Amino acid sequence: MLALVLVIINVATTIPWFHPPTMNFVTRGYVKKRVYVFYGIAQISLALIGTKTRESPNNLMVLGTLTLITSVMSMVICSDVDALAIWIGLVIFTICTFGMTIFSHEIDINTSVVHVMIRMRVCRPGNRTSGF
Repeated sequence: MLALVLVIINVATTIPWFHPPTMNFVTRGYVKKRVYVFYGIAQISLALIGTKTRESPNNLMVLGTLTLITSVMSMVICSDVDALAIWIGLVIFTICTFGMTIFSHEIDINTSVVHVMIRMRVCRPGNRTSGF
């Protein structure tokens, strides 16, 4: 599922460089403002209905909505930046995401509590450091 989301976002981000009319449409000022407003409204509404998104059909609808909104938002933002910088960023982002996914599937310990173990080690009694 993560690979599909990344492919959709990467393709949507690179569309303006392969289709010049899309680049002309996306770089207009009023389109950018509308996309920013729509993205903000979508993020706020998804934050408000957070408990409803944990049920089975709803979570896939929310994932699809977030994927489409994020891909359009990244297309609008990246239309002002040089294409080579976008390609380098997309490659680095994709490699890092897949690396973290593989790491999380291969590791045997729960990494969500590692920061607590580090803090307990740094902030032990008698140590004058305050931690992080």
